[in-house]
Amino acid sequence: TTILADDHSIRAPETLSYSIPNQPPTVHDLLLQRYDGTFELVVWDERFTGGSDGVSINLAVPCAAAKVYDPTTDTSPAQTLSNVSSVALRLSNHPMIIELRP
Repeated sequence: TTILADDHSIRAPETLSYSIPNQPPTVHDLLLQRYDGTFELVVWDERFTGGSDGVSINLAVPCAAAKVYDPTTDTSPAQTLSNVSSVALRLSNHPMIIELRP
């Protein structure tokens, strides 16, 4: 929860248009927004038989920056991207967090 922590409230949440093409039925997503406008997209897989799924998160409008976090290993970003229109993830049995700055 350290990565998602936010001590402020947001008055009017904005939207972020994205898609997950060919999304497996075991892959889920939750979009959150910080008070400063940064989006936190949490994506996870609920495979009960092990293994993993590869997915792409496609953004309708490119974002200036993105950070990908694996909260099970570290609170520092595992990957940092610039001018992002798509983010590829390999999902297993834990969530990944994508921080997006429009």
